[in-house]
Amino acid sequence: MFASTSLLLVLTSTTVVADWPAAPNSGGAPCTVDAECGIPAANCDMLRGICSSLTGWCREGKCVCKTNYFGCPNCHSKAILERSTENVLEFQYHTEHAMLDGTHRRLDECATPAGGKECGTDSDCGGRGGMCIAGKCACPDAWQCTDCSLTLTDMLYGLECGVAKNGGGSCRSNADCHHGTCENTGDGKPYCACTVLFGCEHCEHPVADLVSGAETCSESRSEE
Repeated sequence: MFASTSLLLVLTSTTVVADWPAAPNSGGAPCTVDAECGIPAANCDMLRGICSSLTGWCREGKCVCKTNYFGCPNCHSKAILERSTENVLEFQYHTEHAMLDGTHRRLDECATPAGGKECGTDSDCGGRGGMCIAGKCACPDAWQCTDCSLTLTDMLYGLECGVAKNGGGSCRSNADCHHGTCENTGDGKPYCACTVLFGCEHCEHPVADLVSGAETCSESRSEE
């Protein structure tokens, strides 16, 4: 009895979770530093070009994702694990999300870039935590577009890069930010942070109105 119990304990302790296949098109984006490959680590604010990424490495000029959980060419997506449609005993990673706008469409997170715009300062990277590293924007977790100007949630409600930004306008008080708050979320300067489902640099309009075209932002359009 003791022998069988010991065997069971050994088998249990050595059981590992399967590393299911990565989502399509994971890794492979061109890069020069690790910070271009995914979500910048906390040390990037100080170390910049020699800082780490939480989700990938730059190896021989190409992004390599740290695990199959991280997807998209630059490893910025946290992939979704679902049961395989071909084999119910297996799972697979993917980067598609159900839209939240009632259309029943799906959005592939990898179809929209996350970072990569050429920049001179952090202010060129959305004003909401995006950093200019090695001359290109690197976006925080869940921020999209080359200039880190929209969140993944914004896009799931139908907003697109180039149509509007999620805050990022300069401010001195909350009154400057309409449906948002004035916060120090960028490079030491205060910027507008929008309440959920509001957009534009100073959070003037509902996302639904921006998507439908009923309203437009007064600022220059953001970069795609």
